[in-house]
Amino acid sequence: MNGFTTVFAAALLASSAWCADVDVEVTFRRGGVRETRTMSATPREDGMSLVIPRSELEGVDVLYVVPPFARARKGEKGYFAFPDGMVGEFTSDAGSYNLASPPMAFWGMKTPRRTFVCEVKGMELDYSIRADVKGGEYVVSTCFSFDRERPYEDVALDWTFLPESAEYPDMARVYRAHRLAAGAVKPIRARLAAQPDLAYISTSIEVRVRQSWKPAPSPVPEQNDFNEPPLTVAMTFDKVNDFVRGCAKAGIGPAEFCLVGWKFRGHDGRYPQIWPVEPQLGGEAAMRRLVASAQSLGYRIVLHNNHTDAYSVADCFDMADMCKDAGGRVVSNKGSKYVWSGGTTYKLCPQRAWERFVLKDLNKIAALGFRGLHYIDVITIGRPPICHDPRHPCTRRDSARHLGRTLAYARELMGGAASEGPYDFCAGDYDFCLYASYADPALAKLPPLVTRMVPMWQLVYHGIILSMPFAACTNYTIKPNANRLSMVEFGGRPMFYLYSDYMTGMEWMGHEDLVAGTTAEMAESIARIKQGADEFAKLSDLQFEFMEDHRQLAPGVALTVYAGGAETVVNRSGRPYSYKGQTVAAGGWRRF
Repeated sequence: MNGFTTVFAAALLASSAWCADVDVEVTFRRGGVRETRTMSATPREDGMSLVIPRSELEGVDVLYVVPPFARARKGEKGYFAFPDGMVGEFTSDAGSYNLASPPMAFWGMKTPRRTFVCEVKGMELDYSIRADVKGGEYVVSTCFSFDRERPYEDVALDWTFLPESAEYPDMARVYRAHRLAAGAVKPIRARLAAQPDLAYISTSIEVRVRQSWKPAPSPVPEQNDFNEPPLTVAMTFDKVNDFVRGCAKAGIGPAEFCLVGWKFRGHDGRYPQIWPVEPQLGGEAAMRRLVASAQSLGYRIVLHNNHTDAYSVADCFDMADMCKDAGGRVVSNKGSKYVWSGGTTYKLCPQRAWERFVLKDLNKIAALGFRGLHYIDVITIGRPPICHDPRHPCTRRDSARHLGRTLAYARELMGGAASEGPYDFCAGDYDFCLYASYADPALAKLPPLVTRMVPMWQLVYHGIILSMPFAACTNYTIKPNANRLSMVEFGGRPMFYLYSDYMTGMEWMGHEDLVAGTTAEMAESIARIKQGADEFAKLSDLQFEFMEDHRQLAPGVALTVYAGGAETVVNRSGRPYSYKGQTVAAGGWRRF
């Protein structure tokens, strides 16, 4: 046991006889019929554990697990803290908040009777968390749904008990400590010997350039060579080269450039087909010139690719490679409002992706000279998929293994790997999370029962995985000041994106955009990126540090504390705030 949990265990043993808590309420739902019974957990020095054998889950559709201490009453001090950063104080009479797909396998709760962390150690890829309130009585359940796949392992939960003084940063540290101890992840500093490019990249900004795309949503769901919509070309390789050289001339650096829509028929155009390099952008020869030019300026340059989505227009498309549901039907977004540039998106089985495309494509990309955090879309934005095809069946656990080794192989070839979101089933295999959440709480309404959002993901993974906190923080220097403050409070690595706003009806990165259609537009975009790069330079060394604490100093004023003692104070209030003898301006931030 590490020193952190040893201190907690000693405090618990000295202050509390907690053995009565081992009786856990477990509800099994089979075909709409509920059966609730009590199961005894096994005490540990710092908490307790419960294992529900796979053999007891025959025919179970949904499982609910509620220990006695996962309850509270309206008006009591405390809160639940979920892994998406949503914190709910006990202020409601009725309502519910269901986190259907948690990005991490833990959650916590603080009541006058118990402060604890719940970690899901078995079937965690199929769990969810529910907070329900009725008549002012709160119940938080750890839930497991088996409607899409049967249990492939035992359900296992660990509860770690914390001292009364513990808060949500302590909950996050427990999970982080256990992930580190298990070898699931390593800090950035510990990876520098094997990944020397991380020393540069960790202090760099990310600059993405969408070069070309077809209309999205697509007017043609099933495309072919004759009805494929035309390609919009925004940035040829030569024009990107002009842009990169302009960034260098402006003094922007360190920076990593990621090319999006470089492949045949543009962004999301014909996956899993990506070759040849799109001729309208200048083809492979122009791409190689750009790579050499960017690297001669000291920059890193990488590609955006995808190994999970497929379109029927691809010359290598085979329905036999797609994920199938339990009824044998191909998994797709057919009929969805959001049909991407290639049309109807089919879900490529991770096993078949590995066998048919990953090794071939990644080796070819590496041979083009790219170096940095190779970006593979979608992998970490949700749970690993399930495939019921008897020729290549995959549980979520199987899919997680294939997806993780896809990122790991990209890292091996090009020095690093990146993906889209915060799901941590392959956290040890990638280095940059494009955004840890879709919604910035400073700009969006919070879910029911939730009273605030905190950097729970960053309290676990800052100093391990680089990240930008919110999709809406893209191009933050041309957006409301709230985005800028979120970048600082949540310890983000900035991401700027030329032609981010390309899709009609789904502007998850915002309408504000950087473009380079004219010389003046390119100059303005470079100036805005320079502004962000200069601001990040004051904080970039903190990317190597764990985030150790976060709390509210006053209404609208947040403190973030890093290992080594550095602190940032973000002031969202309407008046100046004094901290340690220095003033933090209203709407500003300061590093201490």
